Amino acid sequence: MVRHVPRSARAAAVAVLIVAGCGGTDARSADTGSAETTSVVDAISTTSVTSTTSKEPPAVAGPSATTTSVPPPTDPPGEAVSLAAFEGSGVWIDVFEWSPTATDGKPRVTPDQVDDMSAAGMTTLYIQSAQTSRDEPVSDPDRFTEFVERAHANNMSVVSWYLPNHTDPLKDLRRVLAPLDFDVDGIGIDLESKNLADRTLRNQRAIELVRNASDLAEDIPIGAVVFAPQALDRYEPNTWPNFPWAEVAAEADVMVPMAYWTIYRDEFPDSADPVAYTNETLMLLRDRVGPDVPIHSAGGLLQDSGTDEVTAAVEAAEQAGVIGVSMYSWSGVKPGQLVSMQEATP
Repeated sequence: MVRHVPRSARAAAVAVLIVAGCGGTDARSADTGSAETTSVVDAISTTSVTSTTSKEPPAVAGPSATTTSVPPPTDPPGEAVSLAAFEGSGVWIDVFEWSPTATDGKPRVTPDQVDDMSAAGMTTLYIQSAQTSRDEPVSDPDRFTEFVERAHANNMSVVSWYLPNHTDPLKDLRRVLAPLDFDVDGIGIDLESKNLADRTLRNQRAIELVRNASDLAEDIPIGAVVFAPQALDRYEPNTWPNFPWAEVAAEADVMVPMAYWTIYRDEFPDSADPVAYTNETLMLLRDRVGPDVPIHSAGGLLQDSGTDEVTAAVEAAEQAGVIGVSMYSWSGVKPGQLVSMQEATP
């Protein structure tokens, strides 16, 4: 599956939001001809937009609810969305590593360390853009900008990622897309929150969120960051039963499973083998999303892994045909751990 998006798609989608009651245009839609521009966050500010038919209707039934779906564009298909940001090798950081606000002014990861990431062969920085519990659409925007600019100066891509809680669809959409104003190269939507107890509604909103983000992001690729399937099957089955794997994959540009072989090993020793865990993650995911969906494998945790484990997991992922490999997270990296990723796919 490859998403084809014409250049006018995002402008058309934002226009729908504006007509529905939003007061502004998007700074990234200059080709509309409008002289007035506002941020993505300001542009998406209405609750009056309702759900519409999916590009591929999800097989999920449940109560109706106000969502923030944007009608898919009707323009002829244009060029395929580039997945370059999700290709190759990458490393993840979260707000509790880089954000002064989230770390009481003592972040362990600073923009100058991006130089070290690049020197280690990393081609993409995956950076959490905001905390769900705080009001800011992007945490510490000046510092966030420094990370993006430092990465670009090192010829690295930047993928921002955000953990929506699905209780406020409009807020989730605005938070996911806010980093577009900071010139990120890709967006990750971290689908693991269970704050919304109604699982059927949670499924609907997760699918809608990925769809809407894809429509509005135009040529910026959207990655759905998901559990390893066996994690939901065996290790925490009550977290998200009946996760809509195929439906989410139909809306995203790439699936990003969290193949973290260290997470469950204390309680479930059988999950500790990095090769077995990575292989099962990718095999099960491929079975659930089909043969044509691009997959990027995220492994870890670095702080709890040895160099040999990381090397083995990277090799297993590459043999499974992923488009890229990344590790979580930079603050836990040990000497030599990322060497095997320097020649990562492609």
